[in-house]
Amino acid sequence: MQKLDEFIQRYPLRKFDKDQILLVQDERPRDIFYVKSGFIKGYDINVDGIEQHIWLGAKSDIIPYEWLFSAVDSTQLFYSAFTALEVYVVNRQELIEFFGANPDVLLHVAHDLASKLSELTEKLTATEKPKASEKIVYMLNILAKRFGDENEAGDKAEINVPLTQQDIANLLGLTRETVATELKKLKDKGYVYYDKWQFVVHTDKIAELM
Repeated sequence: MQKLDEFIQRYPLRKFDKDQILLVQDERPRDIFYVKSGFIKGYDINVDGIEQHIWLGAKSDIIPYEWLFSAVDSTQLFYSAFTALEVYVVNRQELIEFFGANPDVLLHVAHDLASKLSELTEKLTATEKPKASEKIVYMLNILAKRFGDENEAGDKAEINVPLTQQDIANLLGLTRETVATELKKLKDKGYVYYDKWQFVVHTDKIAELM
């Protein structure tokens, strides 16, 4: 939204390298981060020290949303740069006052929050599927909708996040070996194409599996 972008751009810009941490779990933030470019991940770490990815953010996302409106006193997740990242560092109180003076912008943010809730609900649905193959199909569909660039025919979507098989495993709580096996089956049947960090989902075909 142009009005929000113009307000945000008054604040200092900070750059993070891939995997550099912005916020740790249970930290009391000082400011809000607004993504200018790159991708950011929100994740938990289980008792075995393994990352469990909860959320991926992109341009115009606000972090941490859970702290912005004082729903919590501290961050619920770890946040780090999934790729090279640029964020504006915004004073929370000034941002809230801006929302109060611009209800149209606040409505835009409310719609964005509703979209994030829908994405998390879809991700929960994916992780609760009984079979690993189903989990992966649902996650590829989510990623294609959230981060995909469709072709002209509308039957393929290239996911524009540089994902590895381990990243997909972390999103679903699966092992990389399981993900590799199931992705190969999907690739052999023409549901998805992948090569290193590139994933192209045949959205028309994969819908048949859902």
